[in-house]
Amino acid sequence: MKHKIRLNGKLMLDKYSAMEHLSNRFGLIKGVTNLDALWDELSSLNRIEKISLIHSGALIDYDYGQKIMKLLIDYVHLKEITFHVK
Repeated sequence: MKHKIRLNGKLMLDKYSAMEHLSNRFGLIKGVTNLDALWDELSSLNRIEKISLIHSGALIDYDYGQKIMKLLIDYVHLKEITFHVK
């Protein structure tokens, strides 16, 4: 069964909270603490059909958030997932 993931940029205002929010929303193992580990975990997932990101402006207002956004964009292109951003 495919899943829809809803992310909130306001809950990812620093590296720690971002990794925690992404790990929780994607159902990842605990201990994902950097973008490389996040990419490794996400690239192995095949159960996602759509990702929605609300409050994207809060996420891209800081450097690490911009890196997260790039990773998400790369991920949805790789897996051909629908990506909705507000």
